Amino acid sequence: MRSLFIRDWNVGDKPTIFGIRASLIGDTIMALPMLNYFDQRFGEYELIFSIAKKCKQSRGLYENDKRIKHIKISDKDDSLGEEDARIIIQSCDIYIECFPEHPFVMQQDWYNYRSCVDESLFMGGIHPDEVEDKTPKLYQYWEDKEEYNSKNICVWPFAGYGATQMAGVERSPSEKWWRALTTDLNKKGYNIFHFGMDNEPDIAEGDSYKRFTNLSFFEQVQLSLSCGFAIGTDSGSMWVLGAYHKIPQINLITNWQKNHDQNFLALAPISKMAVNLFEKDGCDNINKEQVLNEIDKL
Repeated sequence: MRSLFIRDWNVGDKPTIFGIRASLIGDTIMALPMLNYFDQRFGEYELIFSIAKKCKQSRGLYENDKRIKHIKISDKDDSLGEEDARIIIQSCDIYIECFPEHPFVMQQDWYNYRSCVDESLFMGGIHPDEVEDKTPKLYQYWEDKEEYNSKNICVWPFAGYGATQMAGVERSPSEKWWRALTTDLNKKGYNIFHFGMDNEPDIAEGDSYKRFTNLSFFEQVQLSLSCGFAIGTDSGSMWVLGAYHKIPQINLITNWQKNHDQNFLALAPISKMAVNLFEKDGCDNINKEQVLNEIDKL
């Protein structure tokens, strides 16, 4: 029987690995530091990268990534199937659980104690203390979709695929909050580029407001990275943008998870160019003047 941690597995040189996290798009980004660990430990390896069928729209993020030998869309929306199992059994030395459970039964409120990345590493059988670089990384391989303009703001306004309330707390700012902010941004000469789901309400009006929610997820990410900076929540989309470490971003964070009463930035997207603004009990409590001040610094 395999041990809990991958370090104890007896594998040879240049192992073939199947994984790493195939559930939600944001969850997969949080797990990317596993690849940093593979580089650190094995040097050479071959990775079969699994993506959940329901999240196949994210495939473009990983195309041409030199760390990945092959991308495998899972046979089922939320689990692996027969073809996945055949590849694992016949071709792989290491299997990283693609749809893992949280490992510590007595700490289901893990976010009070660990970051998303550390929890993801534990779920993948890697001790966080053994990972030298815990930064998620993605690599742009395409030409920018639009000429860079520092006045174009990329906004992903609502987390949870448009479902804003989680555990009784508004995870995302309300339409009213966004409209108040974008009114001030318009006065400063900014253009608002709205990304996300088609069912989301408008957050601004006028010629300087453009919606791109009709584009595919990957196309939205590509266009976002051509903007001057991004504003959003702790959504998977903002985790994706952060992993490119290309444009500044302002993350609007609140304690929407159940009984989240400490370690409040556990869910914040990681980027070398990120500013995290946190307030308790709902993103509407974040001071809009503070947001505007951070934008002025950019």
